[in-house]
Amino acid sequence: MKNRNYYAIAILLLNLVYISIDHTIAQDIQLDSLCPQRDLSDVLRKALNKPPKVKSENTSSFIAFPKIGSNPATGFMVGLGGAICF
Repeated sequence: MKNRNYYAIAILLLNLVYISIDHTIAQDIQLDSLCPQRDLSDVLRKALNKPPKVKSENTSSFIAFPKIGSNPATGFMVGLGGAICF
């Protein structure tokens, strides 16, 4: 039983070291100015000759979507779900 505790502590410490090293390496990566990051909407806007999207200071968003389901115990269900991001 005592050995199990030592193994659990050793695994926990190794995971903490790995997470801290990984976090440090991710922050040290420099972005290359020769190849800027673009997503699919940027590529499509350029292909369709549309101006780039202007980023607003308000970065919150809201989405609502329907929920439809069925369960033998409760029957047919309809609802509305959503999410808000700030």
